[in-house]
Formats: sequence, structure tokens, C-alpha cells
Amino acid sequence: RAAKGGRARKSQSNTTENARSIDNTAGLSTLSSAALDMMNKRTENSTKDNYKSKLNSFYKWLRAKNPELWDSVSGVVRWSLLNSAIIPNFLSEEMWNKNGTAKSQSTMGNYRSAISNSYKDALHCTCLPSDMDKSISDFFAGYKRNCSKLKEKGLMKLDEGKRGFTMSGYRLTVMHGLKTISNSKTLLIVWFHLIYTWNLAARLASAVNLRTNLFGKSIDCFYVQFANHKGDEDGDNSWPKHIYANTFDPLICPHLVLAVVVLCDSGGLGASDAERIFDVSTAGDIFTSWLVTMMNSLSDDELLRMDISRGDLGGQSGRKGSTTYLSSFESTNITALFQRAGWSIGAVSERYISWTPGGDQTVGRLACGLVPDNTNFAALPPHFVPGEEILTPAEWKSLFSGYDNYPYGFQSILPLLLASAVYHSEWLKTNLPQSCALFNTIFWIEDYPTRLRSKVKVGLFHDAESGMTATGVPHHVHVMQSILNLEVKINEMKTSIETLNNHHSVIECTGKSDHHAAQSQERPHCSSCSVSQSSDLKDVLTLLANNIANIANRNNTVYSAAVEPNSVSPISNIEHASSTSIQINTASASEQQLQEETILYPQYSWGGAFHLFPENFKINTQLNARGLWNIWFHGDPTANLPPLKRLTAKDIPSQQRMTLCRANTVVKRLLSKQSTPNQNISRLSLIESGEIFHACMNKLIDDEGFSQRATLEWNFQTLYQKLAIKKKQQQQDH
Repeated sequence: RAAKGGRARKSQSNTTENARSIDNTAGLSTLSSAALDMMNKRTENSTKDNYKSKLNSFYKWLRAKNPELWDSVSGVVRWSLLNSAIIPNFLSEEMWNKNGTAKSQSTMGNYRSAISNSYKDALHCTCLPSDMDKSISDFFAGYKRNCSKLKEKGLMKLDEGKRGFTMSGYRLTVMHGLKTISNSKTLLIVWFHLIYTWNLAARLASAVNLRTNLFGKSIDCFYVQFANHKGDEDGDNSWPKHIYANTFDPLICPHLVLAVVVLCDSGGLGASDAERIFDVSTAGDIFTSWLVTMMNSLSDDELLRMDISRGDLGGQSGRKGSTTYLSSFESTNITALFQRAGWSIGAVSERYISWTPGGDQTVGRLACGLVPDNTNFAALPPHFVPGEEILTPAEWKSLFSGYDNYPYGFQSILPLLLASAVYHSEWLKTNLPQSCALFNTIFWIEDYPTRLRSKVKVGLFHDAESGMTATGVPHHVHVMQSILNLEVKINEMKTSIETLNNHHSVIECTGKSDHHAAQSQERPHCSSCSVSQSSDLKDVLTLLANNIANIANRNNTVYSAAVEPNSVSPISNIEHASSTSIQINTASASEQQLQEETILYPQYSWGGAFHLFPENFKINTQLNARGLWNIWFHGDPTANLPPLKRLTAKDIPSQQRMTLCRANTVVKRLLSKQSTPNQNISRLSLIESGEIFHACMNKLIDDEGFSQRATLEWNFQTLYQKLAIKKKQQQQDH
């Protein structure tokens, strides 16, 4: 009932609105030309041009099918006479292409928008009549289902519109352009728009209209901030888009392509603060026509290698491909990606989630081609050290035509652009055609690359000399760098200990067996030496390095090498080797044995520290003596927990500590019955360990006078209590 009431109120409102608009049409004729001009600006000229072609089809159909609705004298539609059947009838005849295939939903939607907009303009109303609006909506609901059926049968393409680039296709397309385009202006237009539609996730129209006053300098990059775009005509959600350099792949480096474009400019981009990057009104047409020419000139095999289909690329392919590529990374903040692409995140979300630079900075790094699975993601751009005089004012003006007229924001990024051109000058010489205007500029003729190369700095994370710090770097990349630094230090330590080991061998052998030392110049060895040539330290350090490498490759969990007592301990051996006596354990063990004795267990963070047991760990009090024995020495493989003997009081809550104490007492009483004391049971197999348990248990049962069957069935707490009672009786007897 509420829904019906809502529709009734909407219908009544629409009817009232239309009646009021028709009555007030005469009053609108008094609007001034300036007011009318401003009202007409609510729709972009490009949109009006698109509407015009759709309306011409509608007018032609209307004159043929419903001439009474056409005013032949004034040449306009009698919009007020349209009924709810007219527009669906037109759409049903217009929905087929000449080849018999159905038109896409987006194409049909353009017809709807054009007719609706013209109807509202002609009658000065804000909405269509409710019955007309419902008939059109019902038509499109059916058309949508019809299209899905046609796609299912293979009679329509699954994807509407042009496809986006893949990353590999994007790179290969740029490479193909640099190799095949001989005209310098076309080359720069194609290269620039390929790179910037991808990096900005922007429409071609936005990239074509880039102006010098939209640029600004950030910490280690520059940014572009559009005044508005198709999805935000009012400019309410205009955010800076950070543009980063890719020092490892100059082919798709945004800094480099802009540097080449600006250096090649001869007309002066700074003729005014709002000057476009390309002083060519047809730059967009040149770019799209080249895409068509490229696809037509390539063979099917070449298109397959470039991961594109003939006819599937267009001006929006960079934007579509970029957003798809960026969304594939875990490091991408989806909200930041939506804001960069100019998509709405919803009225409520936009009210509570504000734009922040950090998210867009990470997206900017990903967009320029840096990959977050290595430390190169934190690359700094080619840059000069601040404070150093790079060029004189006269030289800046000679290099960059119209330098004085550039806006401050664009002037501030010129050092970054120049540094990039200098750093990649050899690549430019090799990969750009000789016809490129760059080779006729002062920059190249007067050999500025050679002159400035020594002043250009690059690096990762932070440059102490220039003070530049990488922004937009996720935390895991910093952790990766710390692990790599640790690995380097361990390798250095390994080398130092091996050197100490060799020196110690020489000293021992010289003192005890000069004869053997004389026979072996490389590494003397004799049977009386206290140092084994099998180098246990070498094996231990190799294993430790491997463990750290494993840590780097695991996600979300910190691992620790848990070394059993009496086994070779990496830390203890390192400390031992660095002492003054340099007493090194002579008991050799192969790397395989070390790997069997050393197991990686996960560590759990709680209570402000790392622990080998989770916070909610509880000892199973229903375990019998054999079960306790197994987990005490061998741990719980199913839960990946270490031997229980490694459990300390700090690892468990206070109420569990009594249980741990009782378990420890039971195990100690069993070990006291060993025929061969001080065995490292943790190194034994479960079968060997079980044999020792049964021997100890039988001896305990005999000594205490317990029933064998009952004792084996008791849980360890009951066994503890029985042993405590026996001990008390023995004390009373004495």
C-alpha cells in the first residue's frame, strides 16, 4: 500500500509539474540572452552533438510514422501531444543495426537521453509524464533481458563498447608506436595520450584538455588536478592525482614522456596560464585515428601477441585497462581508485569518507608500472639536489620555450622533468626515431645530458643528500627492505666467522702438527685439531639464512626457529665463535640433521610480546601419561605447536600454571626411571620415544606398587595426585 501510494503521489506530482510548466512557458520568453546562455551550459557541447544525431533519427521517423506530431511550418516536434506509446514504438524500430544485429544497451540509452532531454527543454519541465516514463522503463527492462539472451546464443558480443588494455598490451602498444610513427608531432601525441590516459585513469577528452595550470609539485612526484570532468561537471570532487616516475621502465614513465613533450615544444606552452599541453585542437582525433590505423595494419598474430582484438581499442581503452589493472593488487585502496577514476562511491560514503593523499599515492605508484612485490616499488624519481644551481635563469628559458609564462606549479615540476630526460638520455637515443623533434632541440644539440648527468640522483626509500623520501609505499615494502638488510648482515657475519674459523685452524694445526700444516697450504688439518673441517658453523648459518628467507616469503605470520636443547644453536655458536677462546663445537652434523632438529614454529603476538603458544592455549587435562609424554617432547603437529616443555609460565594464564607444574612433575618422575639418563628424547622418533616411555612407566609402576592397567588409564593429573599421596605416605613412614 505504501508503494502504491508513493507511485500515485509521484504520478500526481509529475502531472502537476507538467501542467505548471506548460502554463508558464510564456513567462520564460522574458529570459535575457545571458540567462538563456548560462542555462544552456548545463549540458556539454560534445553531449549536445551526440544528442543531435540521435534526434535526427527520431525526427525522421516521426515525420514518416506520425506526421500529426510534427509542425512542418516551424520544423519542430509538437512535444505536448506525445503519448506514452510514441517513444517505445520508435525505439523498437531503431534497435537493430543494418547488418541485423541488435544495438548495444548504451547506444539505445543515448536515444532515450536525447529524447528525454529535448522533451524537458521544450516544455521546460524537470521530468517526463509518469505514464511515458513507465512505458520507456518497461521497454528498457525487456531490452536488457533480450540482450542477455542474444549474448547467451552468441548473437551479441559479451562486452559492450571498447575493451581496455592489459598491462602487456599497453606496453606493446607504446613500443609499436615508437617504432612505427615517423611524424614527430603524431609520435608525441600518441605516446603522451597512451601514458596519461592510463596513469590518470582519465577519459581521452580529459587528457587532451590537460593544461599547464593543472600541474603541481609534491614530495617525490607531481600531481594533476582537473577542474572538472564528465562525472563531476561541477568540480565538487576534484582531487589531485599523483604521477610517479618509473626509473626502471622508461617506455611507460610519465615523467619522461612529459619531459620530451615540453622540451620539443617550440610554440611555448605558457602562452597563457590555461594553455593546453598540445596546441593542437585535433589531438584526440589524431590519437584515435592512429589506434584504428594500427589495428588495421597489424596481422592477427601480432594482435594476439599484443593481447588486443581488431576493432576493440578506443580512446577509453587506457582508462578501462588501468582501473582493471590497479584493482588487481591487494595494495590498492579501492576508495582511492574510485576517486582517481572519478567514480562516485555513493552519497553516504562521500559524506563520511574524505579524500586523502596516501591512498592516491600508492595507486599512482602502481599506475606508473612499479610492482609492490619488491623494494623497487619505493623508487625515487631522477632528481637534482635542492639548493644546487642546476641551470642559470637564461638557460632555463632557452631550454623551455615560454618559461616565464608557465604557472608556478608547472615551473616547479620542470627540474623533475629535466632530470628524467637526462637520466634516460641513452634510452631516448636508442629508442626514439631520428625524426623526433627532441634531437633538434637545444637540450640535445648542446649536450645537456652529458653536462648534467653527474648531478642527477636516484635511489630507494630515502635520499639523505636531497632529503627526498618515497611516498605511497605500503608497510610491507619497508618490512621487505628490513629483511633484506638483515640477510646482508647475516651473510657478512657468516664470512667473518668463517675467517675466524680458518685462522683458528691454522693456529691449532701449527701448534700441534707442523707436519700436517706443511702438507696442506689451502686449509691445514690434522687429527689432533680441536676444529673440524666440516664446519658446523657454516651449516648453521646457512640454515639460519634460509629460515630468514622463509620468513620473507610468508604472509601475516611471524616465524621463529625453535632449536631443541643440546642441538646446535645458531645464536650460541655465533656468540661462542666471537669469544676470545674461540672454542668451537667439534661434533659435526650435516645440514639434513640440522633441518630435522630445527623446526619453524609460528609465533603469536599477544600481551605486548611474541609467544610460541596462542593466547587461548590450554593444556588438555584429560591426557593420560603417554599422551602427555608425546606432546611434552614432540609437540602437536596437527596444531603446529612446539613441544610442551617449551611452555613457560608467561605463555599461559595464571589459572593454568598449576596444571603446567603438575605435568612437569609427572614427566620428571618418569625421566627419573631412565636406565640411560640425559637422553635427548625430542630428537628420537615416536617409536623410539615410546619404548623409553614404556620402560620408565613400568619401572614407576613397580616402584610405587600401582596397578598397571589402572595407571595407564589415569589422566596425568590423577597420576600426579597418586604420586603425591605415595610421597606423603613415605614421608610419614620415615
